[in-house]
Amino acid sequence: MSTAPAGRILAIDTASDAISLAIELDGALFAEHRWQVESTVSRELLGQVDAFLDRTGVPRGSLAALVICVGPGGYGGLRAGIATAQGMALALDLPLAGVSRLEADAWPQLLTAQAGRAVVAVHDARRAGVAWGAFVRPSDGAAPEVLAAPSITTLDEC
Repeated sequence: MSTAPAGRILAIDTASDAISLAIELDGALFAEHRWQVESTVSRELLGQVDAFLDRTGVPRGSLAALVICVGPGGYGGLRAGIATAQGMALALDLPLAGVSRLEADAWPQLLTAQAGRAVVAVHDARRAGVAWGAFVRPSDGAAPEVLAAPSITTLDEC
């Protein structure tokens, strides 16, 4: 089982027009910032990240890792967020992890679920149906296992 690097981790979620940034410090939420995109993610994201780090007193050099939401979500926002996170990880020589929004949404319920119990995360995919994935907490307390891979289907198929 892999463990997260010790120290500060910057997480970025650009899957919708409501962007969020968070800093985790040794497993606990240290700070978070959310805003509604006014123009485009690609124009706003780096400035917001810099202002967030300045406001929280977290120097870029003190980050241990970056985490980026890889969807599901809006194509343009995800593309800009992933490209920005990749550039930051390269420039700062940091590890970068992509996290499914569905798994992240299921995580709080999985923490309290009985071993072997499935948790299904669902997002409205508008005309395409619903984006969903099913996850289960193994009995050994390891990371969640994917029971049903994330997909976009009708609600009935979900």
